[in-house]
Amino acid sequence: FTEMRQLCLDQRYPVRNCSLKTLNKTLTTHGQVLENSSWSNCLWEILFPMLSEIKSSASSAANDELNLEIGKSVGKSVKLLVHHSRNNAQKQWDETIVLAFGGVVKVMIKFYNVLQHLSTFEDAWNNLIVIGEYFALLPSIEVSENTIENLGDLLQSIVGKNNHKFTKNLWNYSWKCFERIGFETTKRNPPESTFEKL
Repeated sequence: FTEMRQLCLDQRYPVRNCSLKTLNKTLTTHGQVLENSSWSNCLWEILFPMLSEIKSSASSAANDELNLEIGKSVGKSVKLLVHHSRNNAQKQWDETIVLAFGGVVKVMIKFYNVLQHLSTFEDAWNNLIVIGEYFALLPSIEVSENTIENLGDLLQSIVGKNNHKFTKNLWNYSWKCFERIGFETTKRNPPESTFEKL
């Protein structure tokens, strides 16, 4: 998994995104064979550092439009045509954030019954919520919407099925996070501006 984590940070976005999909699919498909100590290592040495490094790489990504020359034809430059939704490094990292955070949330949902017994579960939950809050408040609408949806799915899936196992501390931490997200997003985009357009 360590080598796969490195590929999830590759500068070539098709490589990192395929690696993320492979890592997430491997964990969700075969995670039931992992012992508690392996899950702890997976969270703290693979998934959370990966999210942190993606966060760091994405924050330093350029918004400059990609203009890649791939060769020459009849003496003229031939450039790689990239769809406008992925035509700069920042937009490509946005897609990586969506895949990475969504994948970690799916793992947390699927293996909650195992993960909740880890001695570091509360720290892991809070760490995921903090990372989610950061991603939800990014200026990218794609990242923000997907992150908020994933956080909602996380709470709904876990709390809806296991309400008696979800501690008051986890509830409080989660709701404070959603409160900050709501406050910050409405501060940036006041509801009145939406109604003025109608």
